[in-house]
Amino acid sequence: MLSPEAELAALLAMYAEEYIRVLRVLSLARLKGDSAGVTRAFGTLEGLFSQSNTLADLYGRRRSWLEFDAAIPGGGGQKVTGPASAPRVSPHGVSFTRGTTARRTVPRLTFQDAVDNLMKREPRLAKPVAGEPMWKAVQRVHEEGGFALAKAADEVVTERVQKALEDLMTGKVRPQPGTFEGVGVARPNPAAVVAEVGDFTEAYADTIVRTTTNTAYNAGRYHQLDDPDIAAIMLAFEYVATRDADVRRGRPQDRGENHRAADGIIAPRPHEIWDTMYPPAGYGCRCTARQVSKFELKRRNMLNDDGTVKPHFPPGWQAARAASGFGGRPT
Repeated sequence: MLSPEAELAALLAMYAEEYIRVLRVLSLARLKGDSAGVTRAFGTLEGLFSQSNTLADLYGRRRSWLEFDAAIPGGGGQKVTGPASAPRVSPHGVSFTRGTTARRTVPRLTFQDAVDNLMKREPRLAKPVAGEPMWKAVQRVHEEGGFALAKAADEVVTERVQKALEDLMTGKVRPQPGTFEGVGVARPNPAAVVAEVGDFTEAYADTIVRTTTNTAYNAGRYHQLDDPDIAAIMLAFEYVATRDADVRRGRPQDRGENHRAADGIIAPRPHEIWDTMYPPAGYGCRCTARQVSKFELKRRNMLNDDGTVKPHFPPGWQAARAASGFGGRPT
């Protein structure tokens, strides 16, 4: 069974290039004042958020079932391969390094094909919820959130394009050759302005796809614990940070964030620690939450006589900090 990190890399690879393409189209449409183009690009971006986050949520829920199966003694579940510090490589051979968006090397399935494929591998995700398959209920949640995410992204894109245009017009940045006539003023060629934006759209797409995918993935894992079968066995979460040079650990460049200090925290889902340190804990965060079974807790002497969990806090955990707006329980 793949590690959560490798699974997230595969999800990133599915949608990364599409996010880059749509953000570039949106940037150019905003620059040209093409309202129809903006509307089309915005609608595509909204759909991308809905589809990619639905799949990430469902994969997170599937991960919960796989961990549940692996925890049952003699249940035949597969062991998760690769520790948190293992090389970050997707099932399709796509490298996954921080600061570089994973690129897909195989044709992307349609959204419905991807959902159908996932349902075949994990039919328990089709359990009825209020008279419909669970995946449909999950999709509706992310459809409702897609507009807000697209609007926020559009605002960032608009601000960045406006700044690039202002820099070119005021001479802060030397424009590339070519102009087009605006309303009473000659402006730089739209392609030149987009070029001056540089790698912004790719870097921003990288941030978007990493952050929203990880958020939806860990939210799915959190909410799948509502299933009574899983809840009876999987009693706690463990915060798992990626133990490499890029993990945020309170350095000046980490801007107050410290995810490494949270690594190894184990607590039941109702515990207050998850109000502030449930992953992701910041933009582009790669941390995940692993479910811990009652069997593992018993082996580690972490169960009280009444069956409740004894929380575990590793040395230095008090230094753990999430970015503003991150780290709270999924809603």
